[in-house]
Parts: sequence; C-alpha cells; structure tokens
Amino acid sequence: MALAKISGNPLYMFIMQTIHDNIHLYYDRFLKAGPDEFRENVEDLKAIVAAVAQKNAFLAADLARDHVRRFNRYMEKKKR
Repeated sequence: MALAKISGNPLYMFIMQTIHDNIHLYYDRFLKAGPDEFRENVEDLKAIVAAVAQKNAFLAADLARDHVRRFNRYMEKKKR
C-alpha cells in the first residue's frame, strides 16, 4: 500500500486497497500456497521495493508486471 500512497493517485490507491483487502480470497481458491510460492512472492516484492528505493521506476514497473503475470499463470493453472 505504501507504493500506492506514494503515487498520490486516489484511483490507484482505491484499486490497490481493494486488491489488498480481497487478494487472500483468490490465493486460497486459485493459488497453491506452498513454501516455494511464498518464497518467490517475497523475493519478487523485495526486488520491487529495492528498485523503488533506487528510484528506478522502469525496473520496478517491469518487475511488478512480471510478478503479476507469473502469479496469474499460477492461478490459471490451478483453476484448471
């Protein structure tokens, strides 16, 4: 949520808060929540935060997109 607040964009903050408040429902239903996925998630988030700390918006955006796409594939795979 900190990144959403930093953006200063109220629409983005609203969308991110909605996702934050509801994402566990999707994890429980669509994502195999094992230790490997948890570790991968944490590593992704640490890399995104590091890119933001380095003020590298392009890298942070690329990392975030890659994370969302990859975890979406995991969720789609479990759904089948």
